[in-house]
Amino acid sequence: MVRPTSFDELKAYFGLLYLAGTLHGSKMSIETFEYRWDRNRNLSFDYICTRGERKTQHNLDAIRTILNMFVSNSRAYLAPSENVTLDEMLVSYRGRCKFMMYIPNKHVKYGIKVFILAKTYYLNHLEVSAGAQPQGPYKVSNEADDVVFRLVDPPEISFDFLPKKPKEEHSNMFGFQENVTLFSYAPKRNKSVLILSSMHHNDEIDSDSGGKKKASTITNYNKTKGDVDVVDVMCGKYSVARGTRQWLLLLNIAALDGYIVFKANKNV
Repeated sequence: MVRPTSFDELKAYFGLLYLAGTLHGSKMSIETFEYRWDRNRNLSFDYICTRGERKTQHNLDAIRTILNMFVSNSRAYLAPSENVTLDEMLVSYRGRCKFMMYIPNKHVKYGIKVFILAKTYYLNHLEVSAGAQPQGPYKVSNEADDVVFRLVDPPEISFDFLPKKPKEEHSNMFGFQENVTLFSYAPKRNKSVLILSSMHHNDEIDSDSGGKKKASTITNYNKTKGDVDVVDVMCGKYSVARGTRQWLLLLNIAALDGYIVFKANKNV
């Protein structure tokens, strides 16, 4: 039997999950909270009548609609400014999923890879790495460059800034436009690190970098590039994840985003 749920029921369920997270109770039974919860009830965001058709279009058929709504809301409530970081995160997951990954050098070795664009620990954009998609509008390249260009506006880069052109070790190159500056730094010969900044507008070299002659933009980036790693740690600290096949990643991120917005509004 299937019946609609209510907003109050959803709030009660999510509230219990968050409470379990604050108590680090991923293995706690719902009955521990003295709340009457029918074990025969399940929460689903998937409409079974159209599931077969959607499976032929993309691999995220069961979660695509709610995921798109979530990302749209995240982008609406806090505008990105300086120190925006794009990185990947492996979300722990052991359920049945054809695009689950095994990455041995991660602290979580099995899970779902998610690309995240974050500003000071606030998730502004994300894309789930869903493997090779069926032919259609969702079939896209999973190459790193293409993922970056989908999550941020792609800049046009002159050949002179790219790593293919031989450069002196520890040399810098600067490209100035009205609102942004492109920096190219060579940590070694024939290799370049590119940074595009709307925050820095000069060719200042950080004196603390010594003989490596790093531009201030590079050292500033190194101090702020860990945002996605911090998002991963903070989501895991009070995770609502439980021993189920549910997609609870969004609840962890929603709590963190809400916390960041609250702090911004209260100026604390």
